[in-house]
This record gives sequence, structure tokens and C-alpha cells, in this order.
Amino acid sequence: MKIYTTFGISAKAKLVYKFDSIDQLKLIWNLAKNKSYPFLVLGNRSKTIFIDKFSGIIALNHIKALKIKECKDHHLIYVGSGNNWSDLVKMLLNMEIYGLENLSFIPGSVGAAAIQNMGAYGIEFKDICEYVDTIDLSDGKIKRFYKEECQFKYRESIFKDIKYKKFVVVSVCLKVSKIWKPILRHEKLMRQFQNNVKIKDIINFIFKERSQRIPNPSVFGNVGSFFKNPTVSQEISGKIKKKFPEYRPSYFIVKNKVHAGWLIKRCKLQGKKIGGTEVYRNNPSILINHGYSIGKDVMRLSRYIICKVFKKFGISLEKEAILVGKYGEIN
Repeated sequence: MKIYTTFGISAKAKLVYKFDSIDQLKLIWNLAKNKSYPFLVLGNRSKTIFIDKFSGIIALNHIKALKIKECKDHHLIYVGSGNNWSDLVKMLLNMEIYGLENLSFIPGSVGAAAIQNMGAYGIEFKDICEYVDTIDLSDGKIKRFYKEECQFKYRESIFKDIKYKKFVVVSVCLKVSKIWKPILRHEKLMRQFQNNVKIKDIINFIFKERSQRIPNPSVFGNVGSFFKNPTVSQEISGKIKKKFPEYRPSYFIVKNKVHAGWLIKRCKLQGKKIGGTEVYRNNPSILINHGYSIGKDVMRLSRYIICKVFKKFGISLEKEAILVGKYGEIN
């Protein structure tokens, strides 16, 4: 059976099932276990690239539960992990529940938002997370992880640890304050707005920014940022500032993080192409599919970029995209 992702490479798997309940997920998992097939749970597939035919069973998450509890000074939003994140944010804004506007227009599922600690424009998933509910595939029991237990870091959580792969995220609880304050920590927002900014201004600005930086997957297949922004030591940070004095370091290096796209640009790799995969000229942290890319193209180009950046800066780029091979995720 074929399965499609926003990158545009259609991949094949032995079997593909949809589930909209925990009981259905258990049935699919038991089928995979009994047949000794590799097992993979996917959401909206906006960060996934198939490098090879998957030799197991894929379970597509369609758990769409939604419940909103109004408390004295905040809202608790209990939402199924199969919901589309961008649709959720839009719905909450229409209900005048504010606080997630910086995370507008991000594709992907709610479950992926938790697993990857999704973030943008000065806010991360961890900032609004109350807890994450999972099912332990080893015994079929529900396990709740409160925010402190999730070990959230930059684009990381406990659920990406190989020891916790048996836990499938089935729902999350978000805590959103009733008292709205604009979050303007991101430099672009700080430069654009003052504290008296309106919500619609932030949303419009972010929509324009994302439209300019990230191509429409229907035109050029992509998964957004392919690489994480690496954390560097003070020593390397100082060397970068010294070597490129004509640039404002604060724009590129925040909390010892360097923008991956900037590093790739310094290596003059915009437009570098292998097969049908190319480094996007408008945002070099993104790889695009010209419509005929194959898995080997993605692997070769990403490795080439990693080698070039390391040779020039001594910095090892890590992928943010999820690459899936014959037996599962490729580390």
C-alpha cells in the first residue's frame, strides 16, 4: 500500500491502517507483533521522509478527541493526538482562546508537536503543556507524563528516546492563560511590534513570514526545516562572531544556537542539487523535492551538507526531519 508525505515521495508499506481509538491502535499493534512486522505510528506526515520501502505496518493516527475546560484563570484543552495542529490553533483563536498564535500555520499533528517539542517565534510546546497521555504498547496501559516528566528540550522530548518508543502519544492537555500577553521574545517580533500589538497583527505577520520562508508543499515537496539549529560552545560562538564581524551575531546566535540555514548559506550551498532534491534558495535549512526525488537523493544531499558545514565550522548538524527506512526510523 502507498502512503504519502508532504515531501512528496510516495512510499510503500506491507499494510497501512487508520485508527481513531486506543482499542483500534491495540489491534493494529497486536497484528504487527504476531507477524513480527516492524511497526510505525504516523500523524500528518509533515516531518517524515521515506528513504526505502517500509517492510512493516503503518498505523495512521486519527484520534480526534477534543474537550475544553474553563477554569478561573486559564483554559485546559484536552485534545487527541491525531488532530491537525494548525487547525487546532485556528479553532481556538476563533473561540477567542489566545496564547498559541505564535505557533500558527505549523503543519503536523498534535502528537508530533509533543514528541518534537514543536516551537516557533519564541514559544515551544512545553510552554503550554500540562501533560501528555500515552499508551504503553508493552502492556496496553495508559501512562500519563506531566510536563516535568517529558524532559522537553529544543526539538526533543523523552518520547524520542529509544527506550520510550513503546509509548504512543494518544492525547495532550494544554494550559492556556485567560490573560493574554503578546510573546515577543523572538527577534523578528521584537523588531516589528511593541507591547500594544494586537493578536491579528501577530498572526498576519507570522503568516507572511512563513509564506516567504517555507514553500507550499503542493509546489515543492518539503518537511519545513530539515536540520535543527545546533547548540554550540562559547568558544565556537566566539570564533563565528570573530570570523563574520559584518553580521549582527545576535540575529544568528541566540542562547548559543546558530541558525542551520545561516551555516549552510555560508558554505554557499543554496541551490545545491542532487537528483530531484535541492537546498531551497530562500531558506537553506529546507530541502525541496522537484517532483522526482528519491530516498537516495535525500540521504546523499543531507550527508553532503553535514560534511561541508562540519569542515567549515566544526559544527555537526542534526536532522529535524524523520527519515524512515526498511525497518523504521533511521538515526
